[in-house]
Amino acid sequence: MSNWREEEHPRDEDGKFIYKNGGQQSREEKLQNRADILYGKDEEYNKKYESNKDTAKINKSNIKNKIIQKSAEKALGGLYNYIGYPYAKNTYGEDTVGMIDLAHENPRNPNYAKNTIELNSYENIENVSDRNYLKQKITEQYSDYGYNPKEIRGRIFPHNSEPSQRVAQDKDFLLTIKNNKEKILNHNMVSGYFPRYKDNKASNWHFAIGHYDLRNGYLDQNGNLHIQMFDTYDFNKDNHTPLNQAGRNQMMKGTLIPYFTIHNIMIPVNVIEKIW
Repeated sequence: MSNWREEEHPRDEDGKFIYKNGGQQSREEKLQNRADILYGKDEEYNKKYESNKDTAKINKSNIKNKIIQKSAEKALGGLYNYIGYPYAKNTYGEDTVGMIDLAHENPRNPNYAKNTIELNSYENIENVSDRNYLKQKITEQYSDYGYNPKEIRGRIFPHNSEPSQRVAQDKDFLLTIKNNKEKILNHNMVSGYFPRYKDNKASNWHFAIGHYDLRNGYLDQNGNLHIQMFDTYDFNKDNHTPLNQAGRNQMMKGTLIPYFTIHNIMIPVNVIEKIW
């Protein structure tokens, strides 16, 4: 049994032992130091331990993200038809995979863009205000990709297309409409966002569109709301998630082709009357 007595082994102001025997720790002092570490009383050790633990977590997270990113790049590239397309469709939804598909030179499912109007450039837009808006947005979003803004193609989805009809029924989209009645009726632009998760599942429209701008809203003679949703299909440089970086790298390589979309949306009067 040890004859340890705390008062015989004084510590300095930092809690360290003042060693006897020419600066050498006695056996009792070594045991007590280990006890301090074991029971969390050694503050210096605790700081080093927490720092190393945090570093280990960061390294583990970085490795995981790199694996996800590399796998996603392969799925969007050479393995797209075999892995990328079916995985995206089953995991995220029809519109996520549809928008990815349109970014490929040879879409696997051309029917997604059925009845859409293809534009060679924003310069084909008749409305001057919309044309200037798209010019600025496309220039900002694609400036670091090295593309000529005038060469970015676009697609217009009519209000009776399946994608536009799904947008018109989306609860988060309708909430944006509900919260911006005055702006919409005064013909002001409204910015909106589809959340990442919905009902504990990855959101279909988050990965398909994410952020968007609403323009040109008006009520027809029957009380139906007509509005256009504008978006550019790009991968934001400020988004450092592995999936976004994978798409960004593939777009840099030219595997994915940039484009812009305009969804014409019609919300029927019976829905508008409920939310407005």
